[in-house]
Amino acid sequence: MPIFTTATRCLVEVIEAGSIRRAAEILNMAPSAINRHILNLETEYKMIFLERLPRGVRATPAGRLMAEQIRRWHADMEGVTNELAKLRGKESQRITIGMMECFAGGFFTEILATVRQSYPEVSAVVRVGGTRELVSLLEDGEIDLVVAFNMPPSSNYWAVETMPINMAVAVAAGHPFASRRSISPSECESEPLLLVDGSLSLRPLIDTIFASGSPWTTAPLTSNSILMIKSAVRAGAGISILTRFDVRDELASGQIVLVPLDAPNTRETLSICVRDQSTVPALSTAFTQAIIAAVRRELSR
Repeated sequence: MPIFTTATRCLVEVIEAGSIRRAAEILNMAPSAINRHILNLETEYKMIFLERLPRGVRATPAGRLMAEQIRRWHADMEGVTNELAKLRGKESQRITIGMMECFAGGFFTEILATVRQSYPEVSAVVRVGGTRELVSLLEDGEIDLVVAFNMPPSSNYWAVETMPINMAVAVAAGHPFASRRSISPSECESEPLLLVDGSLSLRPLIDTIFASGSPWTTAPLTSNSILMIKSAVRAGAGISILTRFDVRDELASGQIVLVPLDAPNTRETLSICVRDQSTVPALSTAFTQAIIAAVRRELSR
């Protein structure tokens, strides 16, 4: 039998009221219905819980024991309900975000600070990876939100926002190209070119810029680590083709300069994606809005 039934509630109310009629008024039930529930309860437990008096009723020792236990169960259940509510609140402030390495520095730190103004107890778990890996994690339900370049079209997730992002030539602050207004692909080929590898979505776009693929045979460094490539650019080991989000912190410190690339098809598509358009939690919406606003601020600089 469930702990809290109409019968157990009727028993407690009748004992507290001292009368089936008064309990009926409290419960908005017919006195006969209440009496029937209690009789069924007595039959089930093979005990008499109420002593019927000429005026009202009185609990038997078994009735008092049963009522006390029901009150105790009810109080315990209220405590459990409150604890579950707290857990639900904590869960609603937990989010797992997948993002590319270029967003995992100062950019995301600012996003987190913005969201924490509205969600001070937010718990963000960040998975850093390439687009293919993040797509797989999103489709498998292991992450709630993805910020990545060149997400392939899919019915398994929803792109909340897409924005075009220009690629450019990243050079050290003292490099001769640093003062240029633009650089052509042929001019890039005259310099040591530091390349992202094929695991990053930027690489196929770079491949289309150089018709012959000649830079690949002489590239002093190819890596899936943007951090490594940036370090080599700063050290003057060569130039690279990146986006402003890849070198955001270095642009702010003046260590790296981005020069526009004079070529067609030099844009990546930045996407912010969630699994299900119909059920987007408030926390995911808050992060999405903060990310979109931060990207737009960055692009306006």
